[in-house]
Amino acid sequence: HSWQISVAVHTSMQEHAASISGASIQFQLEDGSWTVPHSLCTSAAAGEVVVAQYPALPGWPSRLKLIANGDDAWGYKTITISIGGESRTILASDDGSMYGETACWVVAGVEGMPAQQEFRVPGPAGKAPVHRAWGMYAAAASHVDIRVEPLLPSSLVMAPSELTVFPLRFDRATLTS
Repeated sequence: HSWQISVAVHTSMQEHAASISGASIQFQLEDGSWTVPHSLCTSAAAGEVVVAQYPALPGWPSRLKLIANGDDAWGYKTITISIGGESRTILASDDGSMYGETACWVVAGVEGMPAQQEFRVPGPAGKAPVHRAWGMYAAAASHVDIRVEPLLPSSLVMAPSELTVFPLRFDRATLTS
């Protein structure tokens, strides 16, 4: 199965957030390899939402990487990805972070600032590795309340803040392997 992908990045209103050099993006595939970098934008105004479409991927990506195209910083506050029609919020914040706080910035060639940032892409609905699936299934079957706590600076919130558990089915090969 191949997946059509679009990514939307909302530029923050923080001082210096606008960029005249923009950024590129890469996706990590299931086998751990990375795609070639694709252009996300060549510039971004403060408050602008940059949206780009990408060639179909052979599988659901596990990570995405924002890469600065130059030495003009880009500050962003949200990142969303649509994969085969399913949307996921990758990063959400009220207005990013101040310049110098690296959580929501990319800039090449500036000491102490990241030239690239990697983000985890949540998997498709109803899919989980077997070792995680058993725990979710057991929790759902016994009506346990599942909560997800983000491990990010307090100004950021990683979505989803809720975990939806779908009924899981296992074939005999999965159960015995």
